[in-house]
Amino acid sequence: MPKETPLVKQYNEIKAEYPDTLLFYRLGDFYELFGDDAIKASKIMEVTLTKRRDLPMCGVPYHAAMTYIRKILKKSMSVAICEQTEDASRAKGLVKREVVRVITPGTVIEDDLLSEDYNNFLAGLSKNGKSYGLTFLDVSTGDFKGCTLANRAELESELSGIPVKEIVIPDNERGLEEFLRINFSSITITKLNSWYFTKDKAEDIITAYFNVATLKGWEMDKAPGVTSSCGGLIEYLKETQKDRKTTLKSFRLYRIEDNMVLDRNAQENLELVRNLNEGTKKNTLYDIVDYTDTAMGKRKLVNYILRPLKDVDKIRLRLNAVEELIQKREITKELTGQFEMVRDIERILARTGFGSCNGRDLVSLKESQKVIPEIKNILSGAASQILEDIAGGLSPLEELVGELEKGIVDSPPLTVKEGGVIKKGYDKKLDKIINTSEADKKWIADLEKKEKKRLKIPSLKVSYNKVYGYYIEVTKIHTDKVPQEYNRKQTLVNAERYITKELKEKENSILGAEEKKSSLEYKIFKELRDKVNNAAATILKNAELLSVLDVLKSFAEVSNKNSYVKPHINGGDKIDIKDGRHPVVELSMGVNEFVPNDTYLDKKSNQITIITGPNMAGKSTYLKQTAIITIMAQAGCFVPASKAVIGVSDRVFTRIGAGENLAAGESTFMVEMTEVAAILNNATPDSLIILDEVGRGTSTFDGISIAWSVIESIAKLKSRTLFATHYFELTELASYMDSVTNYNFAVREWKDKKKIVFLRKLKK
Repeated sequence: MPKETPLVKQYNEIKAEYPDTLLFYRLGDFYELFGDDAIKASKIMEVTLTKRRDLPMCGVPYHAAMTYIRKILKKSMSVAICEQTEDASRAKGLVKREVVRVITPGTVIEDDLLSEDYNNFLAGLSKNGKSYGLTFLDVSTGDFKGCTLANRAELESELSGIPVKEIVIPDNERGLEEFLRINFSSITITKLNSWYFTKDKAEDIITAYFNVATLKGWEMDKAPGVTSSCGGLIEYLKETQKDRKTTLKSFRLYRIEDNMVLDRNAQENLELVRNLNEGTKKNTLYDIVDYTDTAMGKRKLVNYILRPLKDVDKIRLRLNAVEELIQKREITKELTGQFEMVRDIERILARTGFGSCNGRDLVSLKESQKVIPEIKNILSGAASQILEDIAGGLSPLEELVGELEKGIVDSPPLTVKEGGVIKKGYDKKLDKIINTSEADKKWIADLEKKEKKRLKIPSLKVSYNKVYGYYIEVTKIHTDKVPQEYNRKQTLVNAERYITKELKEKENSILGAEEKKSSLEYKIFKELRDKVNNAAATILKNAELLSVLDVLKSFAEVSNKNSYVKPHINGGDKIDIKDGRHPVVELSMGVNEFVPNDTYLDKKSNQITIITGPNMAGKSTYLKQTAIITIMAQAGCFVPASKAVIGVSDRVFTRIGAGENLAAGESTFMVEMTEVAAILNNATPDSLIILDEVGRGTSTFDGISIAWSVIESIAKLKSRTLFATHYFELTELASYMDSVTNYNFAVREWKDKKKIVFLRKLKK
């Protein structure tokens, strides 16, 4: 076995503290990995694996590290960043190094590792008796919230609706771990000592981290499960981020019953924000209604789609704002022009809070804040309540914007420790250093001209490099003209390099000034960064209001472009849609080619609609469009119809298509029955149920019997239901059940019954 060098010894000692994490060890301009880490990482990062003294190793340039870290995170692995923590020039022996941050799938803040469309949540989860406490934190935006869930079905539904990348659980909850691995295989599961999830310890962790005396201000005292999950999450955040603290929005304790619940099946079957084939936004409801101009607006739009409102008054306020923006097209156009200047304020502020922002971040923040006075002016005549509230709530922050305008250059470099960030004229001490340095540099520039003329050596030049500093270079054919005060510094093939006493003094002055300048600039930059952090609460409020405004503008633009209508929202039991259209399908086909259809449901004589018709007739599209129109209306958007009356739904359930869950050992039929059972157990009289081909996973007679009994059960629940089927026998139910009506999709035989034409029209 090769002898362990001091460097390898240091690496192994640090690595021992992070056994399950790939250690990126800073060595000059590279991050190096050794041993097993190198073997694993070289395959994932697709870099060459080498050996030194039989020790496997690989490395990546530090400036390009994020490109490689992205590949590691995609494999649900984490990276510990180990940096030099002392000046190499002053170190005695090996330079001191330590881990300054652990990058995990749930703690990413770098823009190039994140999607601007979706949040990146780290979650904490704990079990409290039969209920669960769930806390979410998006480190990159500061979004911080939690809820209590009564059972595992609610837990699965809630985790399905929020883009969680990593979840922290107690290390003694094996059942919880198994549940997550089977149902949420894409989420990284991190186990933490269960002690951190105990109520008393969790309270201590939270109060200490946020420097508060009590949790009553967040109402966590009413939710012990949330307190436990939050304690574990914050402890993990401390372990991975070390001394770095992100800027967080105020914690929000929410109830899932405040919004329409859309479980995983509803989200996937209706393709609300991700399509089934690729998992991207293409050909989804989100894709169709996304006319947002800001990254914050995009994330807010996803939230609106997946968490539609239930409160009739709140829905109407959104619809009124959208209506005003449609009617006043000049406002929408002017807002679009202003939003072009708005960057991702939330994520910039997160980096500012962590201390990892650069000058360009502060310039982007300044430019984003500069549009606020104009946006307030644009909205000054708004009549709708939400637009009026946004105008009144936005804060221009003139003083902070002025400081950033005076302090940061318009096009700062990427780094903040090498100077070139602070404007001349902002700080007198810095100006003095800059003036001295510029005067010295001018002296050197003049020296070259003076010596060329004095010595009559036209090829003479004064240059600089990092190894030899400043020097005077003379070609060998002119060395006989070199004066006595020139001291030889370096000999080249065709030239000699010299130094003079005066040039050496100027070099020392310039390099000393550059070091002082960079140090002072960084100090000033940190002071400006602190001023931004001090205004974080106001900046976050501005970001929230701008994101809401961007979504409302987006709803107005898509509604105007595609001739959507304002739905009438009420607390009644009717869903009455005239000439309803599927928003995604109609655009792929062409508006004039899509055949619209009506829908009428209530809780009495039209509670359940049984729909028959051949394959390809349009049943699935019709089912989905009804659900999507309901979701759009409750999200606050106009809808694709000529008229729509929507009685608010508390949940939308879907059972569409065939699938299996091999990880859980469930066949296609078992998956179908499990999903139907979940619907029957959780639906209420205010739910909307969409069922397609129930009972097709077994024999015909068994399937008919199952479908028949499901309809009878739904009739007792009073849930409004669309039930598509190939079992024509089910239409007999309408003859003795007053709540059931029968419809079918019309087809026409053509050319002596040799061809069938699908009319796509629903008929009673």
